Amino acid sequence: TTTTSTTTASATTATTTTTTMTTLLPCYVCPSFPVDGCHGPIYNGGQCEARTYDHYCIERGTLRFECPLIAHNDDLIAVNWTQNLSLGLQWGLSSNFEIMSGDLGLNHDGNVKRQADLLSYSGGFDVKCKVCGLMISNVQDTDVRFGYYAATLVWGPNTFDSVINETGIEGYALYLVDTCHMKFGERLSYHSKHAESPDAGSRVAGPCDQTCHHSAYYASVSGEWPNITKNIRFMIVPVLDGGYELPIGT
Repeated sequence: TTTTSTTTASATTATTTTTTMTTLLPCYVCPSFPVDGCHGPIYNGGQCEARTYDHYCIERGTLRFECPLIAHNDDLIAVNWTQNLSLGLQWGLSSNFEIMSGDLGLNHDGNVKRQADLLSYSGGFDVKCKVCGLMISNVQDTDVRFGYYAATLVWGPNTFDSVINETGIEGYALYLVDTCHMKFGERLSYHSKHAESPDAGSRVAGPCDQTCHHSAYYASVSGEWPNITKNIRFMIVPVLDGGYELPIGT
């Protein structure tokens, strides 16, 4: 807000003029969206286009956002939307990544960060990469305390369309998730990829195929189970060069 004042005076009258200019609040996109672009503020009434990361592991899709036009900051328009993006048949017929509006908190000035509205989306959002050989059956909780866990997870390298390929892969991140792949908390662990992938180019028929080195990577994790009623499991997510995490993992 900018305020200017002008005062004039004479023997009989005095006049004061005050001009106030208010900067209308911009909008923001939730930082957890799996896209490049729209990371900065979108000006009032403006639009922004974001695309999925340019990588062979992800189909190219586009999301267009808009900051609803307002005349005054007191006239904030409520934004409430949810959209499911299909992740591809390899994850199941009904596998989707859900994006939605939400509370973004306050900006550095203490004002509410307005949520951008989703205008449209196009293209595809199929995730084509995942690790092979996650040994789920061997994961055992070795912490006997109620509400806590300690386990060692073992898994194989990244695959693209069922072929071992770690090109453009930086490493692997571990999370606790529910049955819909919704993450709970921060990363449990991170493992950089090996310098060499001796089986690169080999086709993997399925999770039990011995072509996949099931014990190529491992990580020991421990902590407290989230205090929720949902079923919880571990998830391994390939991390692409540049630190971009795929929105779903094994």
